[in-house]
Amino acid sequence: LAYDKIIVMGYKSIAKPPLIGDGADNSGLYLDLFSLAASRIGYSLKVVRIPKKRLHHELAIGNVDFYPGSSFSTKRAEYLYYLPNGLQTKEVLISLSDLPEITDMNQAKGKLIVELGSSKQEWDQIYPGLSIVRMGKLSMPKVVEALKVGRGHFYIADIEIVDHYQKQQKLSSFEEIGIRIHRNAIDKNFIPMNMG
Repeated sequence: LAYDKIIVMGYKSIAKPPLIGDGADNSGLYLDLFSLAASRIGYSLKVVRIPKKRLHHELAIGNVDFYPGSSFSTKRAEYLYYLPNGLQTKEVLISLSDLPEITDMNQAKGKLIVELGSSKQEWDQIYPGLSIVRMGKLSMPKVVEALKVGRGHFYIADIEIVDHYQKQQKLSSFEEIGIRIHRNAIDKNFIPMNMG
């Protein structure tokens, strides 16, 4: 939409605070950061919230200009270019607290819960101890509930989402709610967050 001086940012319908609110509320770090970036080059930012699979279709055909925090996948690299978005992140593994500390994904044995359209849908091919369980929209409260009712053994989340949930729930530790955060199972250090 360059002729309209509009840049279109797409994001899935679910909230990922503090990065973005739910489908009806785009507030958060992404809106603040990318509205400012767009205005600095004389553009305005339009936010489109649609299901993840449809979002990637819209990115592929050029109706959406970028996805602000995109994990790399070779399939997505066919239509996305990856650039650092200026933020740092780190993926962590989440499980029930009765599992021992996992410091390498090869130690993880069981069912990995992933969102439909997730770049992690093929992790069972990378880590043979995992099987994949696909679910719809997943917020931290839904992840905690899914783990507690036995839908799966693990979930992967960005550390900023996990830390925000802990703060919002006023938890001194995730152990209080029977959850363990394996902080070094995937990324040992913070890495640049990419946009696609």
